[in-house]
Amino acid sequence: MVDEHRIPPFLGRITDINGAPVGTCFQVDMGYLVTAWHVIGQALGREPRLGDQLWYAPLGAAVDVFFPAEVNAFDQESDLAVLRTGQSLPDSTSHFALSDNQDLGTPFSLTGIASMTEGYDRVTYPWLNARGEWDGLTKDHKQRLRGSGTARNTEPGMSGCPVIRADGAVIGVLIERYESGTSWSPGRVWFARSEDLLRLLPSAVSVAVQTKERPKRRSDQVALVEEPVDRAIVLENAYFIDPPLWDRPWQEARAALQTGKVVVISGPPGVGTTTFAQRLLATTLDARMRLIGLEPDEWETPRTSALPADPWRAYILNLRDPQHDRPSNAFINDLQSFGEELGSLQSRMVITAGDNVWTGGGFHVAPHLHHVRLMDPPNPVDLVKRYVEIDYPRLTEVVSSEAVRRHLLGRNAVQAIQAVDVMRALADGTEDADNAKLIDLIANAIDDHHELLDVLFGGRPLSMKRQGQGEGRQESYSPLSAEDRCLMLVLAFKQPSRLSRIEAEARRLMALLGGVDSENSSQEPLIEVFARPGLRGRFAGISAEVVQGEVVRFPRPSLAAATVRYVWENYSELRPSIVKWLIGGAASADSSRLAEDWLTDLVVRNQDVEFIRGALRKALIQGHADMLVSVLVAALGDGHMRRECERLLYYWATQVEMQSVVIQAAQHHFINTQSAIALRRLQRVADSTKTPPHVHEQLVRAFACVAKAIPAFSDTVVDWLRLSPRRFSSILACLAILKNQGAARWFLNLREEDVSVDPVVVALFSNPLGHSALVSFLAGAAEDSSTYNSVLDHMAEAIEKEGALASLLTLPKIFDDFALGLNPMLDLSSRLKLSLVPGYSAAEAG
Repeated sequence: MVDEHRIPPFLGRITDINGAPVGTCFQVDMGYLVTAWHVIGQALGREPRLGDQLWYAPLGAAVDVFFPAEVNAFDQESDLAVLRTGQSLPDSTSHFALSDNQDLGTPFSLTGIASMTEGYDRVTYPWLNARGEWDGLTKDHKQRLRGSGTARNTEPGMSGCPVIRADGAVIGVLIERYESGTSWSPGRVWFARSEDLLRLLPSAVSVAVQTKERPKRRSDQVALVEEPVDRAIVLENAYFIDPPLWDRPWQEARAALQTGKVVVISGPPGVGTTTFAQRLLATTLDARMRLIGLEPDEWETPRTSALPADPWRAYILNLRDPQHDRPSNAFINDLQSFGEELGSLQSRMVITAGDNVWTGGGFHVAPHLHHVRLMDPPNPVDLVKRYVEIDYPRLTEVVSSEAVRRHLLGRNAVQAIQAVDVMRALADGTEDADNAKLIDLIANAIDDHHELLDVLFGGRPLSMKRQGQGEGRQESYSPLSAEDRCLMLVLAFKQPSRLSRIEAEARRLMALLGGVDSENSSQEPLIEVFARPGLRGRFAGISAEVVQGEVVRFPRPSLAAATVRYVWENYSELRPSIVKWLIGGAASADSSRLAEDWLTDLVVRNQDVEFIRGALRKALIQGHADMLVSVLVAALGDGHMRRECERLLYYWATQVEMQSVVIQAAQHHFINTQSAIALRRLQRVADSTKTPPHVHEQLVRAFACVAKAIPAFSDTVVDWLRLSPRRFSSILACLAILKNQGAARWFLNLREEDVSVDPVVVALFSNPLGHSALVSFLAGAAEDSSTYNSVLDHMAEAIEKEGALASLLTLPKIFDDFALGLNPMLDLSSRLKLSLVPGYSAAEAG
């Protein structure tokens, strides 16, 4: 039985005819093993021939377990052999990297059987590990090119094992240990090059090969976030439906992937490009490939140098942001060599993009790309049916009814799922309702009222008959005047409300749209005003009713939301004015909450990050930043908008007027769900050269909250200090942590681990933000005299080293009421050999 926790499952041992192990082997693909040529010669007792049969077993397996294999190919000069077996090992090696590309000193590991001398006997260990370093290439005395390394603990029997780099890449095959009767070259080992092995492998073998070494990413730069996609969940997704209109793009994309091309899938919002891509890769590609979603995070424009290239991967790069994700011609051209690199690694890439991102005819005809455009989303009725059949079977007949079905037609996939959410809420609240009642409730709730609204907001005189509230009653509607359209929109936003308030708000909206002055009466002659319908008649014309108490409302509640969404989606030029009108009337908490709820609904429903970036930001940043944060938080909670909003916060982090919004959104929303991303946003705010002092103060408070919410935050700050102790983010985060109980021990541990905290010490004295942290920190340290003295020793050393005596001499009186009668200023001054008068602060002495 192989111990999978200690032995890589792709390793085996070669045995002789008596079952005695003679060397090591490893599996490169299902049924294909590699070992050294001389190992199979030892196993056979003669020079090998093609087709020879021998025996092997999983490394670490019981001695009586072995399987047949035959010699498939060999190269005596390289000392390599390939075996074919019908009994595969549990796994294969991850990938190969070219021996010629390895840097001197590259660490590697070796694992194989080991025959060792113990006393007068030789004993065999079922496996043994050795570590070493790559020493480069050389030629032996027969002019054969070899890899060379140093690994002191290699033993007989390990020949034929793979040379494994830290990332799992095979960079050679162990073939020989250098034997010397002197002390020269201890631990010298020779390797067959991976290039020689790759030429020897049969064409049927599929292996991943890293043909070039990619530069390591800097730890403080994250251009892309990698998110694993569970292939099993994708394949088992019971909600997925396969629209017939996807058949052609599916076949095109599948064929392109098989030839190694990068596939681009574009389409309008909500059409399902990501779902299409995930399903395509999960069903089409080799099961060994891991699906990885790539979400742009911190790049200004797409670049192939930021893209990962690992073996056996199926990447899905999602480009959504028209401002930062639109590909350049250089990026498109670079994808050719990148695609070839992925192909050698047995990997593929699909790019999904919105139509507003993937533009330009030249992109579509690049020979190394294949572009397919999804124009049609899944049938919304079929999609909703699938959801309710699984989750709410009692709604299946309801969805099939014509009254409900006709309100689903024309929706994209996102809007269809939104309708499902409405149905779920109604079904949960009306468990005793029969189908007729449910059909009526759901049809009314999801009714977009477009038939009516197309007439009321029509561009030319039309009339239509529509079922009214009384049985058999028919009503006619005609296009509304601008005044009545404002009246209807205001009622939609604020219903139910008193008649006079709706009229006043409608006049205010008219003024913002460039109509009448809201403070003055109409400029028309009074007789013409009197000739028009009165206010009640006007409300009747917009399908509203006035009830007891002069309260006006829509008899059909869903008409309110439908009206707002209709105007919002069809009159995009009016959006800034509508926002201005909404927040202008948000004088009370209730009206402010109403405005916030409506803006959130409209932004999330339309997946409109661009509106947040532009008009909403402009309208809310002065005086209504909290409302902007609330809308952002809601958008961050939406799976389709989250990544774009996270990126928006990244770019806003260096814009002074937006930094407070970034801090609040990061602190109050996704610090607990996406802590690494949130902390990078806070870092970016802190490290911007434009950040003002009051924002630094807000950051210290935010970091303090993070420290309480996330215990591991202190470890993160240690990493920041190791990377750059002088960055403001490192210093401000430390100031927040030093206020906490136990901070003195944390501080001393940093010193013991040789982590630089000198800039933090200086900030405690020189930066006003550090003064309260300094008092709390030293008060905590003073609870133990040894700790207190150690902290002061390190502080004095840091101040002297940093040349920051002036910060000490200008410190305000903050220790006058210090605990236990101690005076940290005098204690520090004595360490720094400063002459201070007892009872005076450093500031007075200076």
